[in-house]
This record gives sequence, C-alpha cells and structure tokens, in this order.
Amino acid sequence: IEKDDTCDELNENRVSGKFALSNSCGQQGLSYQDMVCESSDVPDMACQVNPRMYITAVTYDRTLGAPPALQCGPRSRIPFVGYWDPAQNAESEFEAFANLNGRTDVEGCCWW
Repeated sequence: IEKDDTCDELNENRVSGKFALSNSCGQQGLSYQDMVCESSDVPDMACQVNPRMYITAVTYDRTLGAPPALQCGPRSRIPFVGYWDPAQNAESEFEAFANLNGRTDVEGCCWW
C-alpha cells in the first residue's frame, strides 16, 4: 500500500458531477478490496476481507455540499448504492450509480 492510500479517505472522485457512494470501494483507479501490503521485510499484516462487515467512516469533509462519510456493508444489507449530488446537497439512493471502477455496491470495502 502506498503512502496516503486509504487511511482517512474522503469521497472525492466525481462521476458526471456526482459523488458515487461506491467510492468506498476505491478511488483514483484503486480497488481497496484488492489492495495488499507487499514487503520483503515485514510479514503480510493485511486483514482478510470480511464481506459481512458493516461500518461508517468517522472522517468526512464537513464543508457544505460535501458527500457524507464513506460506508461499507454486505449486499444483504446494502444491495446497491447511489450518489451524492452536491448541487442538491442530497443523497440519491433509489437506483444504482457506479463509481469510476464500475462498482455499485460496498461489500468488502471497509479499508479506508
């Protein structure tokens, strides 16, 4: 994992002017679920992905119009996610909306 990746992550990648709530699974071309720590000096200390984990991040951008904190959870609890519309200052969760990686769910993505 590179410096500054995933820890205290904010939702900052826009898709058609909106913030995909599935950015919890990756931004900037990264897939958080697939990231591993690779080092010849240190044993692998990465946790196994837990698809049943449900959590909401503590850190988020508190400026007006900014999207809410990242969230992840199993498809059984959150089948799909929508987007945050900064122009409306509101979340749309009635239809699936993909992030730039094509994700519309947040299962197994609790690693920011």
